[in-house]
Amino acid sequence: MATNTAVGTTALDDSLATGASQTAIGVGALSGASTGSNNCALGHNALLVNGSGENNSSVGANAMIACSTGFNNSALGSSALFSLSTGHSNAAVGVQTLFGNTEGNANVGLGSSALLQNSTGSNNSAVGVNSLLGVVGSSNVAVGKDAGRFHSNGTTSLTASSSSIYIGAGANGFNNSDSNTIVIGAGASGTGANQTVLNTTSTTLTTIRGTSTSVLAFSGDTMRIVTQRNPASTAVGTSGDFAFGTSGGTTFLYFCIASGNWARVALTTGY
Repeated sequence: MATNTAVGTTALDDSLATGASQTAIGVGALSGASTGSNNCALGHNALLVNGSGENNSSVGANAMIACSTGFNNSALGSSALFSLSTGHSNAAVGVQTLFGNTEGNANVGLGSSALLQNSTGSNNSAVGVNSLLGVVGSSNVAVGKDAGRFHSNGTTSLTASSSSIYIGAGANGFNNSDSNTIVIGAGASGTGANQTVLNTTSTTLTTIRGTSTSVLAFSGDTMRIVTQRNPASTAVGTSGDFAFGTSGGTTFLYFCIASGNWARVALTTGY
């Protein structure tokens, strides 16, 4: 087609190609192109086997080498989006970033080997070298070198996670059951699904500014329990839980000693 540009041995080599508005620079770049249009490949074997995929941009040796029908993808870096076949709307910047992604959609990887092993997961964002390196899951966010790479033990690879956030260099998940897990702080480790961790065990003070009005309300140097309740002495709980409530005209402060074992103290005015 007159609107195609090819520079390099076997670049845009398919003699039956009908795609238009394609640019291929480098040995083997877009050599398998057939019906796809609006693709740009720069680098040895970049977008090598692209068939009907459209609106892809690939810069780097072997970047998006396996892409066949994927569309709206961008890869910058040697072997970035290397395994991509049918996925769409992915962006990878860095050597081997999103290397194993085959069918996943709407993933963003910035940093060498970020989201390296993700294959079918979608809607992930990883910023930092090796961030979310082994994770196969969806809707995760990691920011920082090695963020979301390991379990809380710091050595076992985190391979399954969903809807979780890891912020900080070396911020670890808990284990492969992470879901809605939030970990914030360099070197911090998660404690499980549906749990939030701020900083590490070496942190001596955490200050929350502003006002929270869900369970606890913080205002300046004052904390208030928003919702009153009166747990039974045998109620399920976790050691250290506390509650505040009024029963029979008396106001009590309740403390959980262990699950199924609560104590309470009657409060009086004046002191």
